[in-house]
Amino acid sequence: METEYSHKRLVIWGTGNTGNAFYQKYKDSFLLNTCTSSEEVIKPIEDLNAVHFADLDKADDFIIICSAYYEEIERKLFLNGWTFGQNYITSVFFEARYEKEYLGKRLLVSIGRCKIYQITKTLGTIPAFREKYAVVHFDQPNVCASENAYNFHKVRQCMEMLKYADIMLRPTTVSARLIADYKNLKEKASDQCEDISVSLPLFGSYWPQDTGRERDVAKWYISPFGRNLKAYCERDYILEEWIEKGKTKREIIESFSDKKFFDKEKVLYHHQETLERAYFWDRISEVKITDFIEENYQYKKLFCDRGHFSDLLLQEYIERILQYLGETECLEMLKDITFEDLVKEVGILPATESLIYPSTADALDLKFVDEQTKYRFQLADDTKSVTFREGLEMQIEYYMKARALLQLCYVDDSGL
Repeated sequence: METEYSHKRLVIWGTGNTGNAFYQKYKDSFLLNTCTSSEEVIKPIEDLNAVHFADLDKADDFIIICSAYYEEIERKLFLNGWTFGQNYITSVFFEARYEKEYLGKRLLVSIGRCKIYQITKTLGTIPAFREKYAVVHFDQPNVCASENAYNFHKVRQCMEMLKYADIMLRPTTVSARLIADYKNLKEKASDQCEDISVSLPLFGSYWPQDTGRERDVAKWYISPFGRNLKAYCERDYILEEWIEKGKTKREIIESFSDKKFFDKEKVLYHHQETLERAYFWDRISEVKITDFIEENYQYKKLFCDRGHFSDLLLQEYIERILQYLGETECLEMLKDITFEDLVKEVGILPATESLIYPSTADALDLKFVDEQTKYRFQLADDTKSVTFREGLEMQIEYYMKARALLQLCYVDDSGL
């Protein structure tokens, strides 16, 4: 690390709680005598020199961003010619580099969406793991060029951290564009960096009503201010069709609650296809999971919806990754961790669970589903625990109101 700033003055950007905590942690290890902030009148950390940004020089100063507003600060630095890794860094990445280079930890850089994030965040809560590993995570849409939220600053950070990484943890992918994206990122890593891909199959067996067209526009989803609606994380195409046909709420509830609603043979065929796809993912992954899913899907609820796993499956992923890394001490420590409590504390499970139809449960012989089975539903700022019938009634009401509202709207094709 010293090569980047051995001849420079270290400057803490941020004089609030984060900046103060950083100073207290590293003041005995580094020469920290200067701070700055975005305020006109800077309140310095203890007796540090307060310097305005306009008086800093990227040739002579190295900034460590210690602020919740790091993205805005980064944009300002970028527009003024500063470069991540060369004359500034964020406190999170500074700490990861410090732990690797001064404390001898292995640096694990994870890249992916919510499931990889859940795995990474959980690994970071295991004391024995954190004693050996420094962990940083990047959101896949931000760093993969084929995604929809590509961010130059995040890409620069990711490539810089990969130069020092011992492990790159990522999801297995069969998309040609994503394969190219990850290959490009891997080329920025050192030759010693181990590329570990994790099999993360979609599991549609519990939800044959979800046909898997996840990229379709969800016409009933209304997102005010551009934010995703959290009430129903998966579309129910059959429910939409019944509403389109003019069925009443009572007709829908009674029919959907019937154990013969779905044809058993079709449900079983759908389940077999799901497992075959999952085993394919396993074949091209270092960390595999489908054997566990096949053995346990009837007895334990492994998924909250077809794309998000439960705390039980999360625990299995953690164990398999630790086994792959040969971390026996961490595996022993897992015996003392209650994952259900852990995920609640960390807050990494989806806010809403998809309903499992009684006919699906009957066809697959799901032991954990009955009339009193509870599902987690988030509505506005409140989370409720509801039965199938209660949750279905709430969904129907929402879909019907959304449909009525959308009938008052029009499509603007003007291009303006």
